[in-house]
Amino acid sequence: MPIDSKKISMISAAMFFFGIAVICAINGIEPFCCGKRAAIAAIFAYIITTVAVKIVNIVIIEAIAGSLTEKQHRDTDAQKQ
Repeated sequence: MPIDSKKISMISAAMFFFGIAVICAINGIEPFCCGKRAAIAAIFAYIITTVAVKIVNIVIIEAIAGSLTEKQHRDTDAQKQ
């Protein structure tokens, strides 16, 4: 069962956006600069999280498929005996 990459990526991007915005605001940086930095961080977080979740999905699906084919081979070998 694949993991929903869009939902996780959006949550990650929102967390990065607000996290960077708060850090910038605490350090006294201008609001426009804070927003720009936070938006860039959110975009990168979205892209990186999407790629990571897709890689995890591929690994999970391959593991499940390998497990099922191994089980089928064992079942056919048992039937031959």
